Amino acid sequence: MSTTTEDAALTKELESLKVLRATLESVKHLVDNVVEDVQTAGKNHGAIVSLAERWQGVFEEILPAEDVGGAEKGKRKGRFGRS
Repeated sequence: MSTTTEDAALTKELESLKVLRATLESVKHLVDNVVEDVQTAGKNHGAIVSLAERWQGVFEEILPAEDVGGAEKGKRKGRFGRS
Protein backbone atom coordinates (compact mmCIF):
# COMPACT_ATOMS: atom_id res chain seq x y z
CA MET A 1 0.00 0.00 0.00
CA SER A 2 1.32 3.42 -0.83
CA THR A 3 1.70 6.17 1.72
CA THR A 4 -1.07 8.22 0.14
CA THR A 5 -3.47 5.28 0.27
CA GLU A 6 -2.51 4.54 3.88
CA ASP A 7 -2.97 8.20 4.81
CA ALA A 8 -6.40 8.25 3.19
CA ALA A 9 -7.41 5.07 5.01
CA LEU A 10 -6.16 6.44 8.34
CA THR A 11 -7.96 9.73 7.76
CA LYS A 12 -11.19 7.89 7.00
CA GLU A 13 -10.76 5.71 10.10
CA LEU A 14 -10.08 8.79 12.24
CA GLU A 15 -13.24 10.46 10.96
CA SER A 16 -15.24 7.29 11.69
CA LEU A 17 -13.81 7.18 15.21
CA LYS A 18 -14.75 10.83 15.77
CA VAL A 19 -18.33 10.10 14.71
CA LEU A 20 -18.42 7.02 16.95
CA ARG A 21 -17.11 9.01 19.91
CA ALA A 22 -19.70 11.76 19.39
CA THR A 23 -22.45 9.15 19.13
CA LEU A 24 -21.32 7.41 22.32
CA GLU A 25 -21.15 10.75 24.14
CA SER A 26 -24.73 11.50 23.06
CA VAL A 27 -25.87 8.10 24.30
CA LYS A 28 -24.10 8.72 27.63
CA HIS A 29 -25.94 12.03 28.10
CA LEU A 30 -29.24 10.38 27.21
CA VAL A 31 -28.68 7.56 29.71
CA ASP A 32 -27.62 10.04 32.40
CA ASN A 33 -30.83 12.00 31.85
CA VAL A 34 -32.95 8.84 32.03
CA VAL A 35 -31.23 7.85 35.29
CA GLU A 36 -31.91 11.31 36.71
CA ASP A 37 -35.59 11.11 35.67
CA VAL A 38 -35.99 7.67 37.29
CA GLN A 39 -34.35 8.87 40.51
CA THR A 40 -36.61 11.93 40.59
CA ALA A 41 -39.71 9.79 40.03
CA GLY A 42 -38.62 7.53 42.87
CA LYS A 43 -38.20 10.50 45.19
CA ASN A 44 -41.64 11.86 44.22
CA HIS A 45 -43.47 8.53 44.49
CA GLY A 46 -44.53 8.97 48.11
CA ALA A 47 -45.85 12.48 47.53
CA ILE A 48 -47.79 11.36 44.45
CA VAL A 49 -49.38 8.44 46.32
CA SER A 50 -50.30 10.75 49.20
CA LEU A 51 -51.92 13.26 46.85
CA ALA A 52 -53.83 10.52 45.06
CA GLU A 53 -55.18 9.23 48.37
CA ARG A 54 -56.19 12.74 49.44
CA TRP A 55 -58.02 13.30 46.15
CA GLN A 56 -59.74 9.94 46.55
CA GLY A 57 -60.96 11.13 49.95
CA VAL A 58 -62.25 14.35 48.41
CA PHE A 59 -64.12 12.40 45.71
CA GLU A 60 -65.66 10.14 48.32
CA GLU A 61 -66.84 13.15 50.34
CA ILE A 62 -68.44 15.09 47.49
CA LEU A 63 -69.73 12.34 45.19
CA PRO A 64 -72.36 9.69 45.93
CA ALA A 65 -71.01 6.15 46.47
CA GLU A 66 -72.32 4.93 43.10
CA ASP A 67 -70.34 7.63 41.28
CA VAL A 68 -67.06 6.83 43.04
CA GLY A 69 -66.98 3.08 43.13
CA GLY A 70 -70.47 1.66 43.33
CA ALA A 71 -70.06 0.20 46.81
CA GLU A 72 -71.14 1.29 50.25
CA LYS A 73 -69.23 4.21 51.74
CA GLY A 74 -66.16 2.98 53.57
CA LYS A 75 -66.21 -0.41 51.83
CA ARG A 76 -65.49 0.61 48.28
CA LYS A 77 -62.17 0.31 46.55
CA GLY A 78 -60.64 3.59 45.43
CA ARG A 79 -60.02 4.44 41.79
CA PHE A 80 -56.30 4.50 42.45
CA GLY A 81 -56.17 0.78 43.27
CA ARG A 82 -56.25 1.15 47.03
CA SER A 83 -58.85 -0.15 49.45
